[in-house]
Amino acid sequence: MPQFEGKNIASAIDTGILTMGVTREQVQVRVIQEGKAGFFGLGAHPAIVELTRVDPVTPAPTAALVHTAAVESAARTDDAPASTSHRDEQELVMNEAAATATEAPVSKHAAANQAAVNVISAMLQAVGTDMGMQVTVQSTKVHGGVVFHLSSDHEAALIGRHGRTINSLQFLAQTVYDRQSRGKWIITLDVGDYRERRRATLQRLAARTALEVVSTGRPVYLDPMPAFERKVIHQALGDNPHVDTRSEGRGDERSVIVSPRR
Repeated sequence: MPQFEGKNIASAIDTGILTMGVTREQVQVRVIQEGKAGFFGLGAHPAIVELTRVDPVTPAPTAALVHTAAVESAARTDDAPASTSHRDEQELVMNEAAATATEAPVSKHAAANQAAVNVISAMLQAVGTDMGMQVTVQSTKVHGGVVFHLSSDHEAALIGRHGRTINSLQFLAQTVYDRQSRGKWIITLDVGDYRERRRATLQRLAARTALEVVSTGRPVYLDPMPAFERKVIHQALGDNPHVDTRSEGRGDERSVIVSPRR
């Protein structure tokens, strides 16, 4: 039976019924594990529930059912030739069946994505509470992903030194999304205009580093940074004819090296 996770049992159930496309009355719930809150995810574990549908699932129309429906409809039609009515009705039933088969997976996929967004929003608010602040979360769908806008009276604490706190929260949110949904969305967290300001800072850093490399003829090793920030450096210097960039290292220690172009 399918199992679903959430911050607490109610959240896990909501995730499940949204993913399955059912109502609360259409499932039986078995609690596998109760959720436990933690600070920044440390010592925390999600609530896990198992949902079982209690209503019979209506099978998709088979070829035989389509044919039978078409024949019966043709038999009831008195003002048109039987062959024409049979053909038209059969095409109508088959088109409706195809539309249902196409729409169902899309609807289920959208429900799973929305459920993941809801879980992430609740998680971010809970983390704010653990940090002793009230956090307001708004999500915006963008091309290829979702941006979560966080606001608080303590925005500096949410961002952290060199963005370490918000980057850690973003990594956690991406992990939650990947576990809750089969989609390929990129999750971004932003506080005020921090991401825009950080991008401008990285672009200036790239320009200064390139000048240093050209003037000294020696490579410069930048501090470790997350992948999306390294990408800004690579893009900023991608068209520079005097330097090359590459990333080296593992995990959190991966950094950009800017070298003279040979």
